[in-house]
Amino acid sequence: MNKLLIYIISLLLDNPNELEVKLSNYLLKHKNIQDVLVLKDENFVFVFHREGNPIQVEINSITKSIISILIGIAIDKKYISNVNEKLLYFFPEIHTRAMDERVRQISIKDLLMMSSGFPYKFGELAHQNFKSERDPFVSACTSKLIFEPGNEFNYNEYDPHCLSALLSKVSGISTLAFAKKHLFDPLEIKDVTWTQDSQNRYYGGIGLSLSANDLMKIGLTCIKRGIYNEKKVFSSDWLNSATKLHKNGGPPLGTGYGLYWWISSVSGYHAYFAYGAGDKILFIVPELNLVIVILTNNEFS
Repeated sequence: MNKLLIYIISLLLDNPNELEVKLSNYLLKHKNIQDVLVLKDENFVFVFHREGNPIQVEINSITKSIISILIGIAIDKKYISNVNEKLLYFFPEIHTRAMDERVRQISIKDLLMMSSGFPYKFGELAHQNFKSERDPFVSACTSKLIFEPGNEFNYNEYDPHCLSALLSKVSGISTLAFAKKHLFDPLEIKDVTWTQDSQNRYYGGIGLSLSANDLMKIGLTCIKRGIYNEKKVFSSDWLNSATKLHKNGGPPLGTGYGLYWWISSVSGYHAYFAYGAGDKILFIVPELNLVIVILTNNEFS
């Protein structure tokens, strides 16, 4: 777990009166920390913006957790029936091109658990190869799988990218337009950028840029079981499913995994978090009514 995150939690639990002074001193020495927000019982107990105000930061793989929320919304709004539906059911034009019969059996849930079986060996080389693909969605769907769908955990970029393609397919609008309509606008998140592949599909697992305040709004909505300003944004049932343990996980963090959320605990309390390379973190402990956002100017950690 991130050292700063551990330090914040220990101060909150053991020395809450010293949080402001000790955390401020820590941040004086660590210039790579861009923003830190700590929300306890829906009140800010610590706010830090190195630039004086929150700025937009590329949140890297926190994007995956946003995709999880968007899939939940798509199910709520009946664009998708359930997570057991097969990916290629929605793409008949790709269905006939799949060279490995097992690709036709990949479900939405398999993708959400990082368990498709698409060939990918976690690391910077694989990441760059993925980004250089002419069409990473088609490349994945026409590949030979390295294990049976659902059997193993293999953190990769193809799975969430397939779900971005799916969101656009079922909604008839881009992933970004869907996110703005159903998530960002309801949360009053205005300044959003998201990068695309060469086919103009928005990346499903990377490329989204938000501010620390934007992430805190998402975290607060999770704490409030999908409610923001007394209006339902996404269902508590989906959040419960997405943030419980589905796989034991593996690299890069080696902790449990839900549906694009990492699973942890704090002093025996269930916790879940979104993590992006470079130590970008949205950390949530529902029973402690606690949300922590950390953004850095590190590109990778």
